[in-house]
Amino acid sequence: WLNNWWARNRLAPIITEEDEQQERQQLPPHDLNRARADIVGSSSASGDELSVGEMRRLIADARSEVVKLTLVEKVELVEAISKSSGFYDDVWVLRFLQADNFDVVAAAKRMASYWRKRVKYLGREKAFLPLTIKNAFSEEEIYVLKMGYARILPNTDLFGRTVIITEPGRVMGKIYDN
Repeated sequence: WLNNWWARNRLAPIITEEDEQQERQQLPPHDLNRARADIVGSSSASGDELSVGEMRRLIADARSEVVKLTLVEKVELVEAISKSSGFYDDVWVLRFLQADNFDVVAAAKRMASYWRKRVKYLGREKAFLPLTIKNAFSEEEIYVLKMGYARILPNTDLFGRTVIITEPGRVMGKIYDN
């Protein structure tokens, strides 16, 4: 149905399911694994193969690596922990470990980077509030989101990835009419 929609709206080249299946079969294993890891919410290391004890050790090790970061690297993370320690639970740390294939040093750096970027893009007054649309965006930005410029399609592609379409014409008007 997606190819039909794209064809009707002339938004993308038409690729049949057979074409995509054939392309997938021709991918070398490394590229196929990278494509599978690209599925929203997954990584090449899920943690399913780890015991509870191993996970707890990795979580503790990641927290130890956070302590080793310089204050400049982790100032926003420390501020976030002081304002609301509820987010810094084992599940939150585990998400970063999974994203970095259980590399505790990389996960610690990613946790600090997450808060540094959150402060950079949201500002200190909003960064430490719960991340909701109301807290993260201005009224003007919420209006643009409601216009439907970017939308998530209900189905996924053959690899299970979420498909997001953008329609600049919803914002720019006549520029994109032709």
